[in-house]
Amino acid sequence: MAQQLVALSLLVFSILMPACKDSDPAPEAGIVEADVPEFALVNVPTTLLDKSNNAASRTWTITGGTPATSTDKSVAVTFTTSGTKSITLDVVFDNGTTNSATFTIDVADELNASIASTETSSFELGDNDVAFSVTFSANAVGDPDGYNWSFPGGTPETSTEESPVVVWLGGGMSEVSLTITRSADGASLEVSETVQVGPENLFNDDVWGFEGEDILSSFQTWDGGGPWAAGVLTQVSTAFDGLKSAEINYDGSVTGYYGMITRDTKVANATEGALKLGDIVLYSFYAKANTAGAVFGFSRIVNHAPSWWEGGPPPGWDGFTAADAQDYQFWTNIEPVELGTDWQRVSVIDTLSNINYPEAINIFPEFGISTEAGIPAVISLDKVELKLIGNVN
Repeated sequence: MAQQLVALSLLVFSILMPACKDSDPAPEAGIVEADVPEFALVNVPTTLLDKSNNAASRTWTITGGTPATSTDKSVAVTFTTSGTKSITLDVVFDNGTTNSATFTIDVADELNASIASTETSSFELGDNDVAFSVTFSANAVGDPDGYNWSFPGGTPETSTEESPVVVWLGGGMSEVSLTITRSADGASLEVSETVQVGPENLFNDDVWGFEGEDILSSFQTWDGGGPWAAGVLTQVSTAFDGLKSAEINYDGSVTGYYGMITRDTKVANATEGALKLGDIVLYSFYAKANTAGAVFGFSRIVNHAPSWWEGGPPPGWDGFTAADAQDYQFWTNIEPVELGTDWQRVSVIDTLSNINYPEAINIFPEFGISTEAGIPAVISLDKVELKLIGNVN
């Protein structure tokens, strides 16, 4: 009986044993874990780290990187080109199982940029002003995603667009700046460039464009019979452009011709053939007064190289003779302009159709000033400009 029981027990055991072996779970593959940066710079080493538990060995496969493969747990890799790169990590675990994972890394060049611009303008004879429109581009590398522009004197004066369009009324010179940023790593770069929008001013800003120190000696002030008294014209720090301007202290007592010119300051004027018959010019200035009711009686462009300079011309006119003389003539006359207490732009487009010479050799502005009878006023003047914008021929 005992043998039979033993046999039965052995039979049951032999039946159950295979079933137990079939139900044992296979070893689980480990989880592949790694530190792989999401962002890297071209030619700057970045570190990859295998953090998989119970890893017996591994193989990195790095697209576009140096090295292209590695079996090290930690590997420094360098990319020579930008773009999205693929990195695969194959891991063999201690229990003999394998697993893999693929990562991506965005590689960018170091930030760099240069400012480029394209200018357009349009006008017709009879217009009072010219708007110069400029499209800017950053010419950026390094995949920036932020743009901060500054355009002093332009409209708008700031922009966050990649390629903004900015307008300057009458043109001008501006110190344009651009800061590009990249959110992936917080990098930023600032560049700037001095941009000349439209043609340059034919009057020399350094001398009597109100920033130079020669402004008081450059202008001549007249009341029809001779120079005004000292102190009529002064230079002040409050200006349209935030720099300097001229103030004319008009006492209201003069009823005749009351004005100012820069005829005898050759270095400041548009000289030596700067303009000729048929040229189209833009003449402009900014003005205001400390009280309502003040006006510029007129403002105009004049050409005058008097013959009496022969033998004793002002500085800069050495060699001038009577044969070089040009009669007094004016054009681009701006009618009376009533001034307010805020800066206003006064401008006109005109054709030099009444010039008597092939080329004018001493061109300057002239201002006539008046107020209501007996009313004094302080008149401010800034940014007097004359620009050649075309020719009718």
